[in-house]
Amino acid sequence: MNITDETNDILQIIKTTTPKIVGIDGNDGVGKTLLAKDIEKLGYKRISLDDLLKKKSGGYFKFIDFEMLRTTVKQPANRLIVIEGVLLQKILEKLSLALDYSVYMTDSVWIYDWLEEYQGKYCGLTLNEIIKSVEQEVGRLNRVLSPGSKPYKMGGLRREIYEYSYEYRPWENADIILSNN
Repeated sequence: MNITDETNDILQIIKTTTPKIVGIDGNDGVGKTLLAKDIEKLGYKRISLDDLLKKKSGGYFKFIDFEMLRTTVKQPANRLIVIEGVLLQKILEKLSLALDYSVYMTDSVWIYDWLEEYQGKYCGLTLNEIIKSVEQEVGRLNRVLSPGSKPYKMGGLRREIYEYSYEYRPWENADIILSNN
């Protein structure tokens, strides 16, 4: 597993190898767009999956405009492209698109919860057990911050990210992991 906390490491690799299609995957809010904008400065066309999303839909995957994404990636054929967004491997799989270079971005805690070599708290659990555990943690916090609040039920994008992480383990397929500390 190739992990770095230096954006410049990734930019240098891209400068020297010039992969045609670069993908940046990871949770929401970890800096994917910022990295994609840095790569865009190297001559790449930036595609944000968020820009192809039907807004306020309550979800992500099924609300992506897949035809627009396919058209944007395929035209013109010699263009350098950087695609960034959550659930990236699942979305590219639906379109039968492959990346030439893949970055998985994470904060300093998220990925270690999933890794067996660090005895991550999600290791050995089923998806339902993971979701229940998170719902209980958030529920406890909500009760402290807002006594009398309704029980927390994970849904929407948050649930999709946990389901995707559990099924795809996108960090395992990445060429490099960028950990934002």
